[in-house]
Amino acid sequence: MSGSTPIAVSADYDDRMRGIGELADASAMAEIVERPARQGHRRFLHLAGDYAHTSARWRKQVYLETIERLGLESYGVVDCDWQAEKGRLAVRELPDDSGVTAVVCANDLLATGAIRGAVERGWRVPRDLSVTGWDDNPLGAAMMPSLTAVSVDHERLGRRAVRRLLAVLRDEPEPEENDAITAVVWRESTAPAPGR
Repeated sequence: MSGSTPIAVSADYDDRMRGIGELADASAMAEIVERPARQGHRRFLHLAGDYAHTSARWRKQVYLETIERLGLESYGVVDCDWQAEKGRLAVRELPDDSGVTAVVCANDLLATGAIRGAVERGWRVPRDLSVTGWDDNPLGAAMMPSLTAVSVDHERLGRRAVRRLLAVLRDEPEPEENDAITAVVWRESTAPAPGR
């Protein structure tokens, strides 16, 4: 290692600093659909982020795959570009007979927009409509109702980077670490489907 500087990357980003690799892992999206399905939800809506981000593309893909695997219905995917106002309008403009009882949002900002759209219609979250987000912004835990969201463990990412760096410094093999850095935090914005 003489003359070299060891480097450990704690998360992967593309050339525009958009998360890729572990940061874009969308596997938790399956759980975000599966649990409401067990609670009687059958028709879902996905509010998607900006597809320039790998995370938005993968979240949409896992959403659609899970809907198909479970034999559920997707009312559609609305491209919202991470904008709360687009999330608000997507829910506000749903036809009365859409049958949507669960809205799965690509991030917490879209979820807050979806909840606002529901409230403007006179719908109660989660009694009439369940809503989920992604990122687990601290404001989500404080709002009413508190927001169900996917949490990303950035500290775990940092610890992994330190372990990889130490392995390089000690000339040891990099540790194998495949456990997910995401977890769903279930809160008040989700409930059994109406009528259950």
